[in-house]
Amino acid sequence: FGTDVSKLVRAYRDDPWTLPLAQLPRVYLDDGSDVLSGNLGDASPMVGQAATDFTLRSLVQEKFRLSENHGRVVVLDFWASWCGPCVQTMPLVEQAVADAGSDHVQLVAINIQEPVARVQAAVDRLQMSSTVLLDVDGQVAAAYQANAIPQTVIIDRAGNVTHVFVGGGARFVAHFKEALETVVAMPEAGPPVDAAQSTE
Repeated sequence: FGTDVSKLVRAYRDDPWTLPLAQLPRVYLDDGSDVLSGNLGDASPMVGQAATDFTLRSLVQEKFRLSENHGRVVVLDFWASWCGPCVQTMPLVEQAVADAGSDHVQLVAINIQEPVARVQAAVDRLQMSSTVLLDVDGQVAAAYQANAIPQTVIIDRAGNVTHVFVGGGARFVAHFKEALETVVAMPEAGPPVDAAQSTE
């Protein structure tokens, strides 16, 4: 733990942005309450808005800019190696994207605030084939309101957010696959609904 534990604890408490594990969505809870009647993934205020543009570097130091993927469906999967639901769900998300066709969909796994060595170890362990980006300062995660992970965002060919899923598990994957198939089947559209601010 080291000798500066109290200092680190104070710094953690003062951090305005902390990242917890996602809670199970209400639609999965059997608590007698009314659940969301719409399609899972459509409750976020980001849905229907232009996706915020960003530029991040990959594990191999290649630049990825979201706006350069206009014309393709993009899936942003926010994760960390310490997040059990992320690690369990990511291979299923990769498989769902592969089933939809790599010619139509770009999967981008955005790691949040972890050292490169730890990210690489997780990628090797999970045998991930998707593009892995490093959100070193957490600014992209903050722009996409990823206050809990896993969070998965689907962006259509026009650059607009269509679905935001928070949480993992088999039921999430089923809803995600259905949503992704719907977005892939959508016809080509014009530019994003509005210019979104870039996190560059």
